[in-house]
Amino acid sequence: MSKVNEIIINKEEIYNDPYNFEYKEICNVLGESETKNLFNDLYKKKLQKKYQTLHVKQVYKSSDTLKYVYELSDHRCIETVCIKRKDGVTACVSTQVGCPVQCAFCESGRNRLYKKSYCF
Repeated sequence: MSKVNEIIINKEEIYNDPYNFEYKEICNVLGESETKNLFNDLYKKKLQKKYQTLHVKQVYKSSDTLKYVYELSDHRCIETVCIKRKDGVTACVSTQVGCPVQCAFCESGRNRLYKKSYCF
């Protein structure tokens, strides 16, 4: 059992739903070798449909910005933001819940990388 960011995680939880945890969290509980084995096994299996589900929760539009908030099946969110600029368009696509970059315009950045964030 390990304590990661004030959340207690145990082996049983990880093996019951490994997609619910980040690599670092799993490493803290299982160790790097066992975590690598788990990830290798996961990549060999076909993804379960419940982990492929997401829907557009909100769309924000302004004169220079378009932002989509996607809600995952576990009620966490990822985002895509497009910003018009004089010299083109900047696009930011979240591929995980939370982000270490912390852009001012992005909710994923405000959630940081390891915080468990949910849509409201």
